Amino acid sequence: MATLVASKAAAAVQPKKLHAGVNTITSVYTTTAALSAGDVIQMVKLPDRARVVEVLLGHRTVDGAAILQVGDGLAAGRFIGSTTASTVTTITRMSAPLAPYQ
Repeated sequence: MATLVASKAAAAVQPKKLHAGVNTITSVYTTTAALSAGDVIQMVKLPDRARVVEVLLGHRTVDGAAILQVGDGLAAGRFIGSTTASTVTTITRMSAPLAPYQ
């Protein structure tokens, strides 16, 4: 089980300042090796008191299939409980609308 880090979640990166209204954060991570069960990819940092209102996960595998979840440090499936990635590019939407970030 490895923890991988996208550029927007790197140690030296600070989360975007929280502004009134809707703010967006996008992040892309492309694997260079096969992932193992239990691997974690940290994608973005959220500012204090942010509320996640939408998550879109674009995914596909080069070969085979993978089961993906999108969450945070408290719950692996907080935003997207479980989705299967295959060789077909797919977009999966957030399964828990307006889930509070704590």
